[in-house]
Amino acid sequence: MALFFFVFLTSTFIFDEHAALLFGPSLVSPLESLMLGSSVIGFILRPYLCYRLPTRRHDVSTLIGTLAVAAIVVTIMARRTWAFLAGGIVLFATLGYIGSAAHSFLARRYAKTPYLARTVAITYASAIVLQFIFHIIVPGDMPNQIVLVLSTLAVVTLLHAIAETKAPDGAAWQDLSTMGAVPPPATREITVRLTVAIFCLTGIFAALNSALTLSHASNAIDLGSWPRLFLVPSALTAGMLFDKLDMRRVGMIMTAVAALSACALFILIGNVGIRASAIVFYLGSGVFVVFFTTTYMKLSAHMRMHELWPSMGRVFNNIGSMLVSAPAIALIDYGDLLGMIVATIVLLAGVAASLLLSSGTEQIGHENPHENPRADINTEDTSQQGAAHSSEATSTPPAALSLEEPLKRFCQAYSLTPREGDVVRALLTMDDSVSDIASALFLSRSTLYRLIASINKKTGTASRTALITFFWTWYNAS
Repeated sequence: MALFFFVFLTSTFIFDEHAALLFGPSLVSPLESLMLGSSVIGFILRPYLCYRLPTRRHDVSTLIGTLAVAAIVVTIMARRTWAFLAGGIVLFATLGYIGSAAHSFLARRYAKTPYLARTVAITYASAIVLQFIFHIIVPGDMPNQIVLVLSTLAVVTLLHAIAETKAPDGAAWQDLSTMGAVPPPATREITVRLTVAIFCLTGIFAALNSALTLSHASNAIDLGSWPRLFLVPSALTAGMLFDKLDMRRVGMIMTAVAALSACALFILIGNVGIRASAIVFYLGSGVFVVFFTTTYMKLSAHMRMHELWPSMGRVFNNIGSMLVSAPAIALIDYGDLLGMIVATIVLLAGVAASLLLSSGTEQIGHENPHENPRADINTEDTSQQGAAHSSEATSTPPAALSLEEPLKRFCQAYSLTPREGDVVRALLTMDDSVSDIASALFLSRSTLYRLIASINKKTGTASRTALITFFWTWYNAS
């Protein structure tokens, strides 16, 4: 994740530098927004291919790696505008593909832990520090070559993670098309409100970023200098605070951050203090990145397409940036202060309405009390039998039962081996992922997959949830 952040941010910075030379300062911000929009292609493409073409993942990884390396070279070396733009679009699209894998990888391991926000903050802060060191230590033309090498290594590493990726419960990539539970209405409402908040917050930050990018392209300020380091303490503070509060009161925090960023925008437009505006922008941006990354990773555990949702915060942010940049630059160029004030007030009202006037993000990551307490949220019971008996199966708390005798009879009834019986016991009594269960049973994951497949075949079930439901249905019937 840190490598992805570093490559993405560094590629954006270098793209801006070359765009200023080829197109002039006034077009840098719109072109940067176009590149951010191009990354959405990759963020959406990977989950689609993940579900539709699971057996071709190695071929896709090879193709993405090749395109990424070629696009880096073209973007750095291009002297013609059409080649530069084509290389940039391909580069950011492939980075989006890689970023989707990085977000998914992090969400699977930390989405249901109490330190997700801190993990996101540490990866982002690490990338900022690396980028700052890179910018300071290697000035001039050398960064182009360094970025090429670092980006190539990062692409190879992250594509390897894509090739080896597993579903949230440890199942093979081929099984992803059957994964996922339909989110309850409360989760869907939270998702809608959060998405509205992200777009409104993005509007404020994108307008401020466009104004600062224009100032950077005009050499009024160097965005790669020390003010950028304010992203580090703001991200780390947000990570610790969000984890400590368990995402509660986050609506108040983000509304306050949005209000301060709006003030910085007006200060920047009024030419009162460019550097002060940049510092406020960076302080707010660090909090914002941790906010939208963490919230959507938490939501992904409750959504149907687990490979898609971890990176949707970044997707909505990039789409919002692409839509807001051009109008913001137009208002700034025309000096329409009244228009900027009206637009900002509308965006602030949207943030407050979506985050303060409802429970909103207060419920993110908390279990729905009406959901099956023993079901793995990363799997879906597609059988009609499991759906018909799910409430009956969970009517008796498993912890209050002695499993040994019924489990013995269950194994005898369905000709399960002793080792398969151990697996069934673990699935019934543990909420851990399949990878953790494999470690507890001192099995490799591949061996555990084979045992689960054998159990499913003997019992006529199709998934982990179906097997658990079937067992408790059989228990109550017997």
